[in-house]
Amino acid sequence: MDSGFQQWTIEGGRPGVHCWNQRFEGRREKASAYYADLSFAKQPMNEIKSCLALAIAHAILLNNMIRIIIAFLLVFLPIVSHAQNISAIMRQDAEKCAKAVFSGDYEQVCTYTHKRIIEASGGKKKMVPIIKRAMEEMKSKGVEFENATMGDPQKPIKVAGWLVALIPQHIIMKAPGGHIEQDSYLLGISEDDGKKWVFVDVSSLTTEELAKFFPELTGKINIPERKKPVFKKD
Repeated sequence: MDSGFQQWTIEGGRPGVHCWNQRFEGRREKASAYYADLSFAKQPMNEIKSCLALAIAHAILLNNMIRIIIAFLLVFLPIVSHAQNISAIMRQDAEKCAKAVFSGDYEQVCTYTHKRIIEASGGKKKMVPIIKRAMEEMKSKGVEFENATMGDPQKPIKVAGWLVALIPQHIIMKAPGGHIEQDSYLLGISEDDGKKWVFVDVSSLTTEELAKFFPELTGKINIPERKKPVFKKD
């Protein structure tokens, strides 16, 4: 049987084969003429090899760049995510501290106060009554805490094994005839790499007092100048 192009037909109910060799040869000659006419086929072999080598080099370079980008993302994204998580925890803890002040839960306030401030007040048992008396005195004058909004924490820095950062807060207090608004900062300190934060209201301390309580922070962190409270009439 000839090996040319074959077509199966049915003759008398049985398979038969007709070989169209002449038609197949004609198509092959036309195909050869078509490919011979292509401009790429007319190029010198050295130029073709050069083009192929350049294409391969570009493919390798692109592949390496993709690998570098992926490696960078695998390293960088977890770092960014971890930093964002630390800031989020700091803000949440500051908000919990403020909520404890508004609700009169002064035991909880001590939980979010740095131990050195508590010790300077004579311990937790003495500090709770001190806070309570201060709040009652404010209330007797018609002044009460109404709201506190925490801003975005500054980037934490490592000092003496701590993570420290400032977080801005905007406090609104109800007062006779209006409201008092105060912008200030809390100093956040974490001793467990950002898992839990305690705070110091730096607006209530002088630079000397802050250096006395936290000599480790001297020259390490800049406390913004305290702003004066603003009274707004109702």
